[in-house]
Amino acid sequence: MKNLSIQEAARVLRYRWFENIRKENNYDLIAVGHNKNDIAETFLFNLLRGTGTDGLTGIKPLSGKIVRPLLFASREEIKYFAREAQLLFREDSSNRSEKYARNFIRHRILPSLQKVNIQAIDHIVAAAKKIDDTNQIALETIRNFANKIVIHHHDKISVSVKLLLKQKQPIPFLYFILKDFGFNPKELPKILEALNYPGRQFHSSSHSLFTGRDFFYIYPKQNLVTKKSFRIETLKPEITEPINLAFSIIENTDNFVIKKNNRFASFDYDKIIFPLIIRKWKNGDSFYPLGMKKKKKLSDFFIDEKIPIPEKEAMWLLETDGAICWLIGKRIDDRFKVTPTTKRILQIEMTE
Repeated sequence: MKNLSIQEAARVLRYRWFENIRKENNYDLIAVGHNKNDIAETFLFNLLRGTGTDGLTGIKPLSGKIVRPLLFASREEIKYFAREAQLLFREDSSNRSEKYARNFIRHRILPSLQKVNIQAIDHIVAAAKKIDDTNQIALETIRNFANKIVIHHHDKISVSVKLLLKQKQPIPFLYFILKDFGFNPKELPKILEALNYPGRQFHSSSHSLFTGRDFFYIYPKQNLVTKKSFRIETLKPEITEPINLAFSIIENTDNFVIKKNNRFASFDYDKIIFPLIIRKWKNGDSFYPLGMKKKKKLSDFFIDEKIPIPEKEAMWLLETDGAICWLIGKRIDDRFKVTPTTKRILQIEMTE
């Protein structure tokens, strides 16, 4: 609950307690007493905080296991009903303190607005409903467009810069794409401007965004790997460090078909010398990319293949007898490829 206010932290703890009670007693739902006034207060509170439209859509009648059956009634109507039915109306004493923003809105701002228009609460609730309806339509449009420009990979997502910037109002689309990755909405204009310049970086607490020529990329932040190289002394079925790899030997090569998938690599086993080394690339590294007879620096290969900075930094390579045989997940070295004279094949697969 780091960076939460006292009220927000108390709310989190309260709902955790409710959820524990629900589970312990096998209840279906938790009913809470939010009412029409709470919708108006939340609307104004979020408006004053500079929220987006999501924060102006009111309070939902059902959120997960939380149900709110009293949203149709005002606080005064509920109090009146309680008096008529001779029911005790209980209110937390902290709700009276105006040092909290929500309480100040409740005791000062809303009553002042009702002096301007007695139906102020009803009108705010109606406005929240209209915004919610409009928001749902806009959200569906944005979601459909995002599905066309966002590509999900196993370790990242990539987003077409060209298609995003074609939109007359790209900010809402950018917000939708980034909202689950912890980026500050206030940074969106800066991020949008940076999309015109490859090599820019932005970071949230959980993810990193890197701009490229045609796409921008979002990666989860990984724990730093302190160990730079890993040694495989002998052939084994699989390894799990630093990445998951499965190894197999194919003796009958006559009907073997090389998989056209970068997660697989096939080598002439008799050209592979143990121990194998898995390590990070370094300046000066070079190899013979499959299909080429000339040596190429990895730095040049990365540029030609338009491999973004974070992907390049996260990449591992496989080395045999001091020579790079596989840029893992990208390209094998031509010197170790399977040929018509190959008698045994070493196949390596990147597994999840």
